Amino acid sequence: MDDYLTGEALRAALARLNWTRERLAVAAGLGEATVYRMLAQNGAIQARRSSIDKVATALAAEGALDRPKSPGELDPLITVALPAELIRRMPGRFTSLTRLWAQSMETQDLEDLVRRLGGATDRMSSVNVGEDGGLRIGLLGHGLRWASNNMVGRPLMELADQDVAVSASERYWRSIIANEPNLAYCRRGDLEFTVLSVPVRHAGRQAVVSWSELGRPDLWK
Repeated sequence: MDDYLTGEALRAALARLNWTRERLAVAAGLGEATVYRMLAQNGAIQARRSSIDKVATALAAEGALDRPKSPGELDPLITVALPAELIRRMPGRFTSLTRLWAQSMETQDLEDLVRRLGGATDRMSSVNVGEDGGLRIGLLGHGLRWASNNMVGRPLMELADQDVAVSASERYWRSIIANEPNLAYCRRGDLEFTVLSVPVRHAGRQAVVSWSELGRPDLWK
């Protein structure tokens, strides 16, 4: 069975069955809070694979679940690395990225940087290098399509959308290893965004703050 389930498909299946969220929780053998979080999401659901499988199995047994696209059927996620210094030439709509770049030159403390920027935004995220040497999600803005509150504190590579996990991991490690800002353009289908990642420190460990904005930076203009 496909384990790639979207929030839209999940809500549509409940509507067909005229089920409540509580009834789905019982049918899937999950807590109501877990089902509520899954239903509140858009796009690929970010949750434990076992939870997604239980929900998909319960709905498929009732014949109410459309077959969603599997990850291999999605449009590919394209990531293009750009020289970080090009941030100075970004058009006006990317002023937030310019601010992040400028403030990261003044401080590399995560909390101080976020404070200087006026607090976390819906397009901002961060990851920390954990004791196991892997990347763990810190901040997670609600404006990010792959965002889900239950992912905070968990390994980045546990994201259901592995294309996003790999792309983000590569960008973050580039910033950490080089200890410098990393600018990139990403595209999937008709969705395109520009993202700046900067290295910081948090609780004595290496970390990265990332801020993305929709759109393509036409830097040649």
